[in-house]
Amino acid sequence: MNKKGKLLVVLGGAVSVIVVSVLGYKVYMNHLTRYDRNPLSDPVVGFQMLEPTKLPSGIKITDKRLSFKHSAPHKIRNVSAELNLRTEDWVYSIQESKAETGDSDDTVTDLRNFDQSSVMPTCTQGKTPKEQAYRLCHWIDYGRISVYEVKNVQQGVFIDTLFPASFQKPITIEDIETYVDSFKPTSPAGLPILVDAI
Repeated sequence: MNKKGKLLVVLGGAVSVIVVSVLGYKVYMNHLTRYDRNPLSDPVVGFQMLEPTKLPSGIKITDKRLSFKHSAPHKIRNVSAELNLRTEDWVYSIQESKAETGDSDDTVTDLRNFDQSSVMPTCTQGKTPKEQAYRLCHWIDYGRISVYEVKNVQQGVFIDTLFPASFQKPITIEDIETYVDSFKPTSPAGLPILVDAI
């Protein structure tokens, strides 16, 4: 083989190595980032998103998004689905995350002092007609927003809700129980994703 032939063989081998390396890298990066595109599918922190089919009167979902945090590149922590209940901000919302062992403790309280007119938090624990346990608390924000906090765990999902209401239109316990019993699986497809770093 002459010099020119050897050069072509070496050059062809180098091009092959580069092509294989680029393709391998693309496959590797695709595998690593698929959870970034759908964080709910992450095997460690992912979960089946749920959505209520009934909300208390006057309450509506105004926006939805997924949120997750990275503790390292391609290492997801704290995945949540958020359903906003106001247009002004994301303070009053339904937040869902994978239920952890201690989350059931957040749905339990010894308090039985729930009062819909309380300024400071008052709470109670209850069960819906479908035997779904929940914790319900109430307080007043900014002297004008009557806040109802509902926490429960169902289908492996921890659900933490803050309902904003007016003093003139309180949310009844029956409304809360209907809401808790109404969750159904839903798809997160097409939802915007908020990414943050820890």
